[in-house]
Amino acid sequence: MQPYLPRYRLQFFEQVASRLLELGIHVHVAAGDPESSQAQRGDAENPDWLVRLRSRKLGPAVMTRSWSLVRDADAVIYPHMGSWIELNRALLSRAHSRSPKIGVWGHIASYVSDANPVDALIERWQLRRADHVFAYTEGGANYAHRVGVQPNQLTVLNNTVDTSTLRKAIAELSVDQVSAFVADHDLTEGKTIAYIGGLDASKRIDLLASALDELWNLDPAVKVLICGKGELAPLFTASTARGQSVLLGYVGDLEKALISRAASLIVNPGRIGLIAVEALTMSLPVVTTQFAAHAPEVEYLVDGQSLFKADTSDPREFAKFILDRMIAAPQPQPNESVPDLSAMVDSFCRGAVQLLSTKA
Repeated sequence: MQPYLPRYRLQFFEQVASRLLELGIHVHVAAGDPESSQAQRGDAENPDWLVRLRSRKLGPAVMTRSWSLVRDADAVIYPHMGSWIELNRALLSRAHSRSPKIGVWGHIASYVSDANPVDALIERWQLRRADHVFAYTEGGANYAHRVGVQPNQLTVLNNTVDTSTLRKAIAELSVDQVSAFVADHDLTEGKTIAYIGGLDASKRIDLLASALDELWNLDPAVKVLICGKGELAPLFTASTARGQSVLLGYVGDLEKALISRAASLIVNPGRIGLIAVEALTMSLPVVTTQFAAHAPEVEYLVDGQSLFKADTSDPREFAKFILDRMIAAPQPQPNESVPDLSAMVDSFCRGAVQLLSTKA
């Protein structure tokens, strides 16, 4: 079960389904439509193998009409969300041997926001009641263990995306391609930064836009490549008009490869998530703030090497911090320990087999 299917999950689910089918296990992925700011990111996918999930929200609660989808299943893996009503119903009603085994997957710990006490209580109960827990990273798994989940019921996924084509694109870049990209966007060596991600509140786009105003006054030669879509894109109207920002929209691996050669760092004052994986692959340090509610994947980055956190939410101070990092930050070397999608698929499949083997 997924709230919606983002583009970066396509390869993962397709590989999981293929791998488990070799073991005689049939996988079905059900997802609804993205809502509000997620919808404006433009990354939702609807492949022909996707089972459409009808859902609606009642306040914070997510209601889905999924009983007909799961009643004959041997196991169901739900998002770990206290507000996912069908998950709570399923955990409460497991009364006979034909009830599906239940797994939960996700951050597991509260990373991106301070947990509502009631929601946190429900989610701890979900963890202890579920047959298996799939945690994105070690941090989430450690939390699950602390609240009572046994090690044999835990799988650490090392959540990631497919970086193989990005690595290939970087390796195959020619000098002429990089030169053309730099010329097309009038970039200056050592004076280019990039933002890659959704243009919405979770990424603190308002702070980035305000910092660009200050950066313009401090050093107008610095240009910013804005890669992504979202409801807050209009905040870059002024910086684009003066030639400071370049709005590239949703970018693919070739564009990211070019950015890895043209930019000095990635700036994201808000939530750091899977961009951590791509930043490591691109050998670009990430600049953010201490006040962001980061996702678990920030654990892959190392403070002072691949991650720099500004202890401020003041636009001018953040702009100064960006300039300082452009001058002083060491360039991370290509990291062979970047979480690998194939390894994530392997871990998920092992966990799925354990889930199906759980005794009633």
